[in-house]
Amino acid sequence: MLIHPPAVAGSFYSENPSVLQADIKALLEDATTADTNSTSHIKALIVPHAGYIYSGPVAASAYACLRNRVQEIKRVILFGPAHRYPVTQLSSHSADYFSTPLGDIEVDKNLQNILQQKGLIRLLDQAFEGEHSLEVQLPFLQSILPEFSVLPILTGQNDSDRISEILQLFWHEKDVLFIISTDLSHFHEYHLARELDKNTIDATLHLQYDTLGFDHACGLTGLKGIMKASKKLGTEITLLDARNSGDTAGSKNSVVGYASFLVNEQH
Repeated sequence: MLIHPPAVAGSFYSENPSVLQADIKALLEDATTADTNSTSHIKALIVPHAGYIYSGPVAASAYACLRNRVQEIKRVILFGPAHRYPVTQLSSHSADYFSTPLGDIEVDKNLQNILQQKGLIRLLDQAFEGEHSLEVQLPFLQSILPEFSVLPILTGQNDSDRISEILQLFWHEKDVLFIISTDLSHFHEYHLARELDKNTIDATLHLQYDTLGFDHACGLTGLKGIMKASKKLGTEITLLDARNSGDTAGSKNSVVGYASFLVNEQH
């Protein structure tokens, strides 16, 4: 049995299980969520992936929306950018479990095998070494969902059509949730970053994926993938929260932008 250990516990979030649980509980309790009617059919979340002191409040605004669906969601497919390894094709991991300080999560081998057989993903363990974009989502999921399996997928720069295909393939399966992991602009002055991120958010809400480049979002591939799928499925993307590190725990001289969105199963 192969267990993939956490890479950023102790840096992006606490490695102490009790502290981590308390931190996430506080973030979820403080989160501003959408109204109940708009969260009863959530199919996908778009969430940031920085350290919890920076992007945790924005991510929590999305995860808190899952409270109405905790008994339904059993499988979670995660898409996030590879920061440390040149991924040229959607890549998953051969591990049986992904571990966090809150415990082990089973990797969904059935989903993985289906996508491998269709030629949509490959296994590339080395791409996950030191990677945080998917890992930081797991403690939130563990704190919200009572029982679930996960399929972690790292993205390259030319995979948005394949991501859209995967989203459409499982879109109407009631127990499947999709997570798209992305931050927005990086290292601009506070007011400039807000302007840039507003443009990115507007493009996302209007499904204008052709107007966005990799300077708009580090997880652009996943973001474009969900936009393409939403356009084909006739669904809407709804903004939940938008801030940057200057609003949360950092200097305003050079900030990273964050936003969270939800996508319902149907329009």
